[in-house]
Amino acid sequence: MITEKTSIHFPGIEGGEWIQGKLSSSDFRGLVGLTDFWDYTCANCIRTLPYLKEWHERYAHLGLLVVGVHTPQFEFARDRKNVLRGVHAFDVPYPVVLDNDYKIWNAFANHYRPAKYLFDVEGQLQHQQIGEGGYADFERAIQSLLQERNDGCEFYGVLEPLRESDRPGAILPPITPELYLGSQRGQIASAPPTFVAGAEQLFAMPAQLSPDTVSLVGHWSLHHQYAQYTGDIEGHILLHYSAVEANLVMRSRKGSRLFIMQDAQTLRREDAGEDVRFEGGHATVMVREPRMYQLIRNERHGSHLLSLSTSDPGLEAYVLSFV
Repeated sequence: MITEKTSIHFPGIEGGEWIQGKLSSSDFRGLVGLTDFWDYTCANCIRTLPYLKEWHERYAHLGLLVVGVHTPQFEFARDRKNVLRGVHAFDVPYPVVLDNDYKIWNAFANHYRPAKYLFDVEGQLQHQQIGEGGYADFERAIQSLLQERNDGCEFYGVLEPLRESDRPGAILPPITPELYLGSQRGQIASAPPTFVAGAEQLFAMPAQLSPDTVSLVGHWSLHHQYAQYTGDIEGHILLHYSAVEANLVMRSRKGSRLFIMQDAQTLRREDAGEDVRFEGGHATVMVREPRMYQLIRNERHGSHLLSLSTSDPGLEAYVLSFV
């Protein structure tokens, strides 16, 4: 969305805790400011980071100031150590502020992750992008504002799309939406009729698996933000989904091993996500730190049955996301 000469002024960047760099609102004076709201566990946010990093590299010396506002989606994403680990893992080069109390989020009246806001040297909002996409238009807006700041300096094109799906006009097949597993936002098909939040309960195998709907099997407890495996034999997460990639945000305080199958068969090596390892012919993910784990990365879009299983009590599953 392009906004020309709006009356919306930069609301400031105070209220958070800086974990990389340290800025105040006065540091944006005379600069083109780009504020990005994100979360290190958010798949869509992660996919925008290469563009933000490249824009920082290309344009910082011309007066572009990029800042990442990390507003957490889950409780563990409020922990400074966890966020700093994510910042280092993604090699984020620009300043990042923890917005645990949503003060900056609310000052911007923001409602989404990712969300990028671009301000001119006078602090007026000139361009914004909600969600993924719009990269070429956003970079052209950056260039236009930098030309005004730098007496008409010239630019030669914009960054080539990093993925085919990023090309303007790309026709994208429908994908399964994000699916939460906690009691706050989740809808578990196999939840028992006497479901009690936070209590260990037996989830039975459903007679039929519906598309885009999570089913749990075994002993689980549903908490506000996550489902926790509490059994000692084997628990399952089952889902029919449509996408190229499948990811799952997880945490385990003691460490948990997750086994992955696709279409009722052992996951093929060529379809394994970057966090998958193979042990004795089995595709596994070892969950240690709280973050998003990439489970599946097929060559092309398709509809599949995802089967996840664990025998390690304490595994916490937060949200499944798809690309």
